[in-house]
This record gives sequence, structure tokens and C-alpha cells, in this order.
Amino acid sequence: MALGSADVGTGGPLEKEGRLPQLLAGVGGGRLGERVQDLTALRTDLPAEKIDGLCDVRLYRQRAFAEDCPRELDALIDESALRRTIGGPGVMREQLEHLLAASESPGTTIRILPAEAGGHPGLAGPFVIMTFPEATHARDIVWIETLSTSVYLDQETEVARYTDVFTRLWDRALDPARTRSHLREQIQELRT
Repeated sequence: MALGSADVGTGGPLEKEGRLPQLLAGVGGGRLGERVQDLTALRTDLPAEKIDGLCDVRLYRQRAFAEDCPRELDALIDESALRRTIGGPGVMREQLEHLLAASESPGTTIRILPAEAGGHPGLAGPFVIMTFPEATHARDIVWIETLSTSVYLDQETEVARYTDVFTRLWDRALDPARTRSHLREQIQELRT
């Protein structure tokens, strides 16, 4: 997964409850304002210039990820993240269209964990698993963004636990074709 300077790898973010994977958040139109609003709500302790800096970093990572091939991204998105309206129906429709387009990009697999999956360990919070297959000495890392900071876990047992959760949820999620159908249906709902 991409994070900071390590913009290559495989693994998967689990995003839930109104949060979408940062690498897949749309950046066109009014999206920058939405990202500022999202960060401002998450990090109420930060002044505006720090929020702007975080937005700049996220936008840089998105552009670098989009331009960096080959790369892989397995994104597992809880359906509730797609149902929470942020920025209005037009913004949400654009975001879903962006996700649909991203799901058809080489190296990007998106799967939606449907609401019918019920309670699951991923509800404890979003996380990103970063792997670096071409780096001989790099370990896999789990990245967790909290209200006040980011936490990086690199101990084998911790990474294995998050990898197991991700794998189990990935297996319960809609397959890529059904995910694209689900996204199309939601886009259509927002047009009416």
C-alpha cells in the first residue's frame, strides 16, 4: 500500500464508517474542499495550515500512486462508507464514479463489504497493510490513523493479525464484478 515515500506494494486498506481509502478519494472538482472538510472533522486539534499540509501530502500520494506502475492496491471498503453522504449527492456520485473507474485500472482491485456481513473485527477501525515485495530488507507494516496521530505496527504477530482480519473480510466481500455492479446501482440512485 502506498504511504509516505513507500508508494509501492500490495496489501489492503480497510476503510469503514464514512472513510474511503485515501488513495482512491477523488481529487477533481470540489474534492479538495471535501478532503479539507474530512480532515478538519478528524483532526480538530490542528490549525488550518496543518490541515492544508496534510491535504497536500494526500494529493501528492494519490498522484504518485496513479503514475507509479506497476503497483497493486487491494481496497476493501465497508458499504457504510459509500452510504454516508459527504459533500452532497453530486460529490458522492463523483466519488462513486471515481471508484468505479479506479476498479477498472490495472493493479487495482476494489471489493465492497456489504452491510449484510454484520459485525466484524474491521469495525475496530480502518487500517492499511503495506507490503514491499521488491525490497529485500523491508518488513510488512500496518498503518493506523487515529484521531491524534498515525501508528505503525511492524511486529510479525501484529501484522499477521491484521492480515488475517483483512483476508477473512476480503473473502466475505463482494467480488470485483459484483462490486462494480453495486457502484453502478448507487450512482444511478444518486442521479434520481
